Amino acid sequence: MSSNRESDRRAEELLESLGVEDWASVDPRDLAGVDMRDVPDEALPTDRRCPRCFWPVFQITTTGPHSHALRPCGCRVASVDW
Repeated sequence: MSSNRESDRRAEELLESLGVEDWASVDPRDLAGVDMRDVPDEALPTDRRCPRCFWPVFQITTTGPHSHALRPCGCRVASVDW
């Protein structure tokens, strides 16, 4: 349970550092240098995150049965079931 409190604390500190009151006010471009693990799911415009870098996933490009590229992060995954 302490990990949730720690995560909430980091999320609040991140909001404060961005100079906004809530996640709806955050410009996604301001998150470019942010560790995405600190950004709560409700702040993202999608329900899926990259399993490697935690960036939101907007597109999946499949180039083979076990080769998928996630966008916008560019990470490659073997399966899209995560």
